Amino acid sequence: MTTEAMKKILEYALSTRDVKVIAGTFAVENFGSRRVMEKLGMTYLEDTEYTKFDDSETFKVQTFFRKF
Repeated sequence: MTTEAMKKILEYALSTRDVKVIAGTFAVENFGSRRVMEKLGMTYLEDTEYTKFDDSETFKVQTFFRKF
């Protein structure tokens, strides 16, 4: 369901905006998010860390991207 929703959002963005690149970041242990990005044709860019706004937690993340 998430993949299909994101495909519609991308379809809309590409038809109404001058989108050149999209990127997404997800927690490394969130395999579902990684799979959605792969299904959207996105590829690995880099490993980084993310800290919550309240500084309560820092965790490893990966960023994926796709050029149009």
